[in-house]
Amino acid sequence: MNPLARSRKRRRKLQKNASRRVELGIASTIVIITIISLLFAPHSATSLIVVVFAFLAWQRLQRYRPSRPIPVDTYHVAKGSIFAAILSGIMASFPAETAELSSVSLIGVVALGALLPKHGAFAAATISALGLALCAPDLASGIGAGMLAIVASGIGMFLRHKIEPKEAISETTLLNQKIHRSFGMKQDLVNVVSRSVAGSQERILTLLRSSLRAQTAIVLQVNVKGEVRIQNAETCVSNVITQGPFSEHSGILEILHKQSTPYVVGNMEPSVEILPWYEANHCPAHVMAVGLYDAGLLVGFLVVDRVKDQDEFCEADTIALQAAADELLSNAHAEQLVNEAERARTEMTALYRAAEAFNSALTPDEVCEVAKELVQRFVKIDMLTVTSFNEETERQTVLYSDGYASKKLFGHEFGNDESLASLSLRYDDILPYSGTLARRETSIFGESISLSAVQSLAIFPLKMGQRQLGTFTIGAFSPNAFPIEQREELQMIIHYAASALSNALAYSGMVKRATTDGMTGLTNHRTFKERGAHALARAERSGRPLSLIMLDIDHFKRVNDTFGHATGDIVIKRIASMMHASLRKIDIGARYGGEEFAIVLEDTPVENAAALAERLRIMAENTIFNTEDGRTLQVTLSLGVATFPAAATQLSSLIETADQALYRAKNGGRNRVVRFDDPAESSAA
Repeated sequence: MNPLARSRKRRRKLQKNASRRVELGIASTIVIITIISLLFAPHSATSLIVVVFAFLAWQRLQRYRPSRPIPVDTYHVAKGSIFAAILSGIMASFPAETAELSSVSLIGVVALGALLPKHGAFAAATISALGLALCAPDLASGIGAGMLAIVASGIGMFLRHKIEPKEAISETTLLNQKIHRSFGMKQDLVNVVSRSVAGSQERILTLLRSSLRAQTAIVLQVNVKGEVRIQNAETCVSNVITQGPFSEHSGILEILHKQSTPYVVGNMEPSVEILPWYEANHCPAHVMAVGLYDAGLLVGFLVVDRVKDQDEFCEADTIALQAAADELLSNAHAEQLVNEAERARTEMTALYRAAEAFNSALTPDEVCEVAKELVQRFVKIDMLTVTSFNEETERQTVLYSDGYASKKLFGHEFGNDESLASLSLRYDDILPYSGTLARRETSIFGESISLSAVQSLAIFPLKMGQRQLGTFTIGAFSPNAFPIEQREELQMIIHYAASALSNALAYSGMVKRATTDGMTGLTNHRTFKERGAHALARAERSGRPLSLIMLDIDHFKRVNDTFGHATGDIVIKRIASMMHASLRKIDIGARYGGEEFAIVLEDTPVENAAALAERLRIMAENTIFNTEDGRTLQVTLSLGVATFPAAATQLSSLIETADQALYRAKNGGRNRVVRFDDPAESSAA
């Protein structure tokens, strides 16, 4: 259970116990008075009257259930009625002719008037007067006795008035009735804040102004520059009040810097410039103010004022002002908690959405696209670049780039130098610290890359535990686009991006190992068949040509037998590198088996495919391979070309047709390119 709920529960319990105690007291009094009246004056009508009045007092208190607070006035009426009923019962128990009894009764009435507040004294006087009248031997004496009781009660109230100073009585009444019931003292204000933090400051000021009968109640806020502005105001003279800013050392604010208790000043002339927010010659006559200190730091001021026709502020008013100041600080803390809770909720929502979005991203490109979309919800960016870090070579490679200089950056590789991206990853910190490029010539991704148009920059290191993944960089053309607060919010997204990128790289690595040849990095035989079928289906739908090249290293068994299998592996890797360098991204290069390779070229007629095959043949022929023992060798290629749909309409048929062209190249003397539709074998270059 939270503290506020416990406080409410404790308050209801105290109210319930107080109500039961009052009811028990009334019931006990009724029993005692009835017994006394029946014992000493069984035939007197006073006994019945006493019981009736006590019962009425009982019924009045019963109107207020234990769960509700008992009004102070009602409690005193009941108490006065009970005391007077006891006095009347005692008088009815003795002979009415006893003069001493009347004197004692009048003294008791005076005491009741002096001890009880106004409502209780009136009730006591009324019941006492009725009791004295009933005890009198005749009507005239009864009326006289009743008048004497009323006068005696008045004397008691006069004495009470003289004992306590006038201003103390009025201010006590103000605090007990207006502050306690309307202002609610501290607990009611806490309840107001807990029910609705938004707008509670206005309600506190309204209640304070009403309770103190002030012209204006103002809250001023101090910012980090020492400037003071009006944060909130409840006033009837807003036309003569300015919003600021004011110096925190002007007027009464300078005095409040030197004391933490409320400061009171009165009977000032309108021309006095003690309150800088009032226009000239409009200064109020009476002012009371207090500084708002939070953990010893001055954060604001609370000021109330009155006009000349009103009384000066007294000590009781300072109590109310200090209570309001405490509640304003509590309200500020409550607002801070609400803001923190709201920010935490927003962050949790963002994290949930980020995690949900990242969970659906399988490849590094998909992860980077999701991260870009999430980052753009917080800040405006003109570029986004993600690098991957190779722990073996200690070099970074740009694996994703979007926006400004993306073409120049994509695939760029740089070492562990003094560039900002390298330093960010090395020191595990966001760079630059200011979020702004102080110098345009600063190296970001190595010396060869210049990003002169970027003014705001933030480079986040990507790490998973102790493993360095790379960097996440955002840039903007405008200055100060990434303040510290937003960079902290972005860190959550970057953290999830790092985790998702790690998973995506692991997944991509797993897919790569499953779909590529370990030695050459080319597509393996199984994946070549799958991707080739999809490419052929696309060509069939679009009606555009698709070509297939089958190539084989000539006399490769002789290379292995003469130079060894290690040299054979070197030759295969170099041929694969030539293919990587010559193919487009949409092309499929595969190691078909052993020393045989295959290439699928989408949207490529047979002529263009044959031209590419010829370039590969020439490159291989002109390449000198170095063996591990220092010897050199050269190899040649034989290549066959077939095209969809002229050669075949199925992938298996297309492969068979290209294979036949390859065998024709082998049988024709090797080191040549043969097209499926070429009746004559191509001659060696």
